[in-house]
Amino acid sequence: MIFTLGTYSLKIKTFTNKEINLGAEYHDSQFNLYQKVFYILFIPIFPVEKFWVVKNTITGKEQLTTADLRTKLNLVELKRKSPLWTYTGLIILSISFLFLIGFMLSDYVESGIDSFKKSNIESANNSKTIDLIEDPRPNDVYHIIMVELTPTNKNKKGYDRGTTKYLEYSIIKFKEDSIELKLIDNKYSSNKVKLKDSLKLGKENLINALEGFQRLKMYSKIDEYKDTEAVFKLDEIERK
Repeated sequence: MIFTLGTYSLKIKTFTNKEINLGAEYHDSQFNLYQKVFYILFIPIFPVEKFWVVKNTITGKEQLTTADLRTKLNLVELKRKSPLWTYTGLIILSISFLFLIGFMLSDYVESGIDSFKKSNIESANNSKTIDLIEDPRPNDVYHIIMVELTPTNKNKKGYDRGTTKYLEYSIIKFKEDSIELKLIDNKYSSNKVKLKDSLKLGKENLINALEGFQRLKMYSKIDEYKDTEAVFKLDEIERK
């Protein structure tokens, strides 16, 4: 496909001498107003300029104009706006751009609504779980996610994420500000981290672990791997 661009001109209006308020000497004259447009693939993008072509209606030939006549013609031209079709390309581009912006905004708004709904659901779930922490029952089961962390170097400036394990704990007993838990699933084994069979955690620590991973003392370090850490997040509480 050949990509073409340039300009072309089309006649947009023909006037008689009376329509331009000219005298009888121009009775045999025809005043043609042309519009030049810039085009791409022959689609008019925007108007460039307007110009006049004056012809003799008897001979059909173009006739010369005087300075006084050109002044009068220019006054008529100034009052004449460029036709809407001369902006076809700009209109198409504008509509396409607005459609793209609308699509992007729609996608952004939809994503924001989904995120808002998800946030509200998570907030509601967290609120329910916090209520269960504040009011524990003997049959509650705590589902906790553990992730091992191994230092990337001796200076402990960073950690590599290691094994992820989903753990289950049941309540042994509880007090006003703390809860004692017992490990139900004791099949987890690691040369780096040894989980405690039972532990006591503050309610505040459990609430913080609900919001994100925390360094809770739920394990014993083996001397050989004393630099290994583990973080824990409370996933949910199952009340039976």
